[in-house]
Amino acid sequence: MKPNNHEPNQGEGDKASARKYNRNVKRFVRENRVEPAAQEAKAFVETAPDQATRDELAGLRPRKSDAEVTVDKLLAHGRGMFDRVSVRMRSAVDRVRSWYEKQR
Repeated sequence: MKPNNHEPNQGEGDKASARKYNRNVKRFVRENRVEPAAQEAKAFVETAPDQATRDELAGLRPRKSDAEVTVDKLLAHGRGMFDRVSVRMRSAVDRVRSWYEKQR
């Protein structure tokens, strides 16, 4: 099946976002902003170590929205599954009926 190139959500391995990220990292390095950012981070860790630890742990935890499953999401997923299964079931029933009628 040909991929839909018009889909804005590329999923995991999003090449457009990776290119944008890489471009921004190169610009950050090219503009010599690494050392000042490192010094700023070091100063923050030294002056507020507890906050730095909390911030680091918060960054490691999954986002709340990633773990949430809402009723709407479950219903939408269920409807999609039902639609796909019902089409296949109708097709299978039609084939069995056709076969059965030929046997008469």
